[in-house]
Amino acid sequence: MYRWNQKQLGSTGNLNQGFSRKSILGGSFAFVLEDDNALEKNFIQNALRHVKDNGFQIVSMNQRSVALGKNGAFKKIGVIRSSDGNIQWDRRNLLLNAFCGESLPNGGYFWKIGSANLEVDKSFNEPQLQECFRQIQVKSSILLAEEIGSIWTFLPENMIRRKITEHRRYGLILLLLSKCLLEKYRFSEVTKWIEGCDDPLKKQKAKSILARVAHAQFQAWGWGFGRPKTFLEGIVKNILSKILVPQSIQKALDHYAAQTNP
Repeated sequence: MYRWNQKQLGSTGNLNQGFSRKSILGGSFAFVLEDDNALEKNFIQNALRHVKDNGFQIVSMNQRSVALGKNGAFKKIGVIRSSDGNIQWDRRNLLLNAFCGESLPNGGYFWKIGSANLEVDKSFNEPQLQECFRQIQVKSSILLAEEIGSIWTFLPENMIRRKITEHRRYGLILLLLSKCLLEKYRFSEVTKWIEGCDDPLKKQKAKSILARVAHAQFQAWGWGFGRPKTFLEGIVKNILSKILVPQSIQKALDHYAAQTNP
């Protein structure tokens, strides 16, 4: 069934509609297929089995990554997640992932409509960061499935909508997101997430980010001074964010953090 939008919603509006808590066409389960994704043959079958058999409201299917060359040919790159089996993530893992500026891809989500809230606050309209905010909203555990469910495509530079000149702003917004989470959940809680992390690479990255945003809380200053270069870099980036990140985005970040309850 095809249902067109009576008014133009833009990329974030369309994604929010796709992740709506209400059934758009009367179904019980949903997933999103974006223009840079493709589905593997058994995506729906495998995802539905995980939801029904294991009692999960949300499943994140693994993805295969390919690169689209300028000549139109695809080249296989690898797999988004390398694991020896399914992994269960609780809220701590989801929040830590967002704190590190990382996110579960839209193309892997499969969920039970109504029970899972994946719709991002409408006041926030940055499509590149919607995925981070989406996982912050999740209260229940998520299953990260080992099976490949979809394909994600690296696009040539001339097909990427986000301009190179905007990358710095994007990085600064990620810094502000981490800062908001630190201010919201406090230093002691964030350090618990980090110490409980089983992934050594993510653990190290989270420690570095914590030092970079440590100036956000007096309690965390000792952590920042233990890594002086990173700490000073965070202060500089925080000053730059006030200049380069639009006020509307800063307000949306603060508003979103305030609405995100533990």
